[in-house]
Amino acid sequence: MIPEKSPWLKFDYVLLFTTLCLIIYGLLLISSATTLPPGQAWLFWDNPVTKQVVYAAMGLILMALVAVVDYRILGSSPAGRALFPGAREEEFEAAGLILHHEQYSPHPRLRERFDLGHFLAAMAEGLLNPFYVINLGLLVLVLLVGQSTLGARRWIDLKLFPLQPSELAKFLMIVALARFLAANQEQIGHFVYLVGSLLLVGIPILLIFREPDLGTAMILAVVWLGMAVVAGARLRHITIVGLVGLLSSPFVWSFFLSAYQKRRLLTFLNPQADPLGDGYNVIQSMISVGAGGWFGRGLGSGTQSQLHFLLIQHTDFTFSVLAEELGFVGALFLFSLFIVVLMRGVRIATSASDSFGQLLASGAVVLFLFQVWLNVSMNIGLLPVTGVPLPFISAGGSSLLSMLMIQGLLESVAVHRRRRDVVSRDTMIQALEYAP
Repeated sequence: MIPEKSPWLKFDYVLLFTTLCLIIYGLLLISSATTLPPGQAWLFWDNPVTKQVVYAAMGLILMALVAVVDYRILGSSPAGRALFPGAREEEFEAAGLILHHEQYSPHPRLRERFDLGHFLAAMAEGLLNPFYVINLGLLVLVLLVGQSTLGARRWIDLKLFPLQPSELAKFLMIVALARFLAANQEQIGHFVYLVGSLLLVGIPILLIFREPDLGTAMILAVVWLGMAVVAGARLRHITIVGLVGLLSSPFVWSFFLSAYQKRRLLTFLNPQADPLGDGYNVIQSMISVGAGGWFGRGLGSGTQSQLHFLLIQHTDFTFSVLAEELGFVGALFLFSLFIVVLMRGVRIATSASDSFGQLLASGAVVLFLFQVWLNVSMNIGLLPVTGVPLPFISAGGSSLLSMLMIQGLLESVAVHRRRRDVVSRDTMIQALEYAP
């Protein structure tokens, strides 16, 4: 076997540096957006900047811990041993059941006919995945004992800080979905396996929707779609799922959307219908973006933000603060940083040596891209307000921790990927054993 260089030489330091730049950029904007009038000052822990610094430090530690762990271990499943007692010990090493490659997975190669028993075993594996179980447990717990703020029950009070399980669900579902799709990649061509993966993500989506948190529910749905495409789902099957979703939209509107969610959607169509109520933030946000011009009014000098015409400006509408105070150039610099992160993520996904790593990285890229697009579109009036934070920029502990842990997944795939041209003797033997 050809010796490889130290895996830490594969660590993506460009991704790390760009992430740090985004965090610092966010701290500057949060500081400007939360400036108090002369004579007033924040208490140390009440200061949003202080909180964000602490969360960033915690998140970077978590990111490093996730990066150190070989990502294949994240896919190992104790349930898999019970479901497949005949599998050899070597087949559970590191990757366990998560890789679709025959040399790692006890799943048989694609059968021409659908096997119900195999499908039920695969679904049991997915439902018993520890990451999936933890995710469901937290989402149920927040509905039972979570704090209610402005009609939404999204946070669990941990005394030291509030935890938002729907943010943590982004990390947990990427891992759980990647494991299911990679373990069943040869079977994903069967429509029922695609529906099975949708069922796995659909249960958390419904729980998040109940909080209610429409924005995060949409993000998870798009992440599932992107990962399913990467896994090799057939276009006609995805089209069928899309058509069913489209046809069911009147039912969702009538029986699932709350009154305030309906008002938000209607306000998006015509913000001027209620300029001092539901349309207020949308109108002020667009004014902020338009007032910035090329170079902005200067950091800390925005009238919309400093005079507090723009509400919740350090969370949902941080981009509007940036556009007003730093202008088009400041926004362009932000987008440049985002593009670098996306390009590094795509590079890691395409260079991954197995399907599990590729799906983990792809899920991270899709989530990051869609969430940035969703927040910016909300700020400029192209989409309804959904309360989705701008990654690394908006204030919010759970969001920052979740995004940094997802960056850790990317780094883990980068660090622990194997060279495609390095094939061990044992791997070749295992592949021959499963060959037809």
